[in-house]
Amino acid sequence: MTILMLTMPITGCIGGEDDDDEPGAVDNSGCTDPLANNYDSSATTDDGTCTYDTDNNGNNGGSTPTVYSGCMDESATNYNPAATEDDGTCEYDEDETSTDFAGISGFDSSSIECGPTGDISIAGSSTVFPVANLWAEAYQKYCNGIAITLEGGGSGAGAGRVCDNSEKGTAVDIGDMSREWKSSEASVRSDGYTYDCLKGDTSRSAVQISIAADGLSVVVKKGGAAETCISGLPGGGLSVDQARWIWSDYTAAELTASGWDSSALANSDNDDSTHLWSELDASCPASEIKIAGADSESGTYELGCSQLPRVQCGLNRLLRLRLLQGQPRQANCNRN
Repeated sequence: MTILMLTMPITGCIGGEDDDDEPGAVDNSGCTDPLANNYDSSATTDDGTCTYDTDNNGNNGGSTPTVYSGCMDESATNYNPAATEDDGTCEYDEDETSTDFAGISGFDSSSIECGPTGDISIAGSSTVFPVANLWAEAYQKYCNGIAITLEGGGSGAGAGRVCDNSEKGTAVDIGDMSREWKSSEASVRSDGYTYDCLKGDTSRSAVQISIAADGLSVVVKKGGAAETCISGLPGGGLSVDQARWIWSDYTAAELTASGWDSSALANSDNDDSTHLWSELDASCPASEIKIAGADSESGTYELGCSQLPRVQCGLNRLLRLRLLQGQPRQANCNRN
């Protein structure tokens, strides 16, 4: 038997491992996470360089959430929209009228004890107003969640509104006064500082806290005829008896009967219907003494009446007087 074998030359090697002519696979390193900012679609090997935004609910494409510290308060000047954790570094523009408390000698913000959040209402004496305004500003600055409303109105309003006396206005939490309580307004307890309201809501009581000593001054136009007149008087100013005459509604006879020294008027015209500068001294102008001041709702008025001996105060005879005695300023806080 004869076997015939056909042979043909074959070039190359099929499935061989010794072929150096065909290039192998290329290894390209980069970020292979499609959720990353720097995803590289051509990368075959992840090299750990992926970076992420934080708007994917902090998941960062499934990796461990990244924490970004910064100011998260949108009202702050250094608000960071990318921050995920507030680090307490928020900064704010100071209001144009705000006070530089750090520049006040002896001021220590750490001594401020913040109470519950909410609203606080204050009204009353105009002389206490500047002090109360400064305290309100500091309290709101260093205590979060506090809103304070502050009004004037005079000591009468302070006493009435802290007792919820509708005749004086709406009720407040703190009533400012630059005088003592009147017996018609409240009765004092045996402790000497707690007052029970007698007008308005009589179930209310208030705690009185003295915060300062008040003083009143005569104010005249600098360089005017009044200043020239007063400075030229014996002693360089008004005496108590001269002030009594200027302020009082009493006639000269009534003043004299109450102990007034008539020699206070060196040049009296003996006319009770007038109060002329020239009556104090002939060198002063023969013009009416025009005066202005607080009304009977004010502690200023009450103080003037109480400190000038035996004066019948008249609303048309008001004067700011400089008094040697100080009148305590009061802050009365509703206890209810």
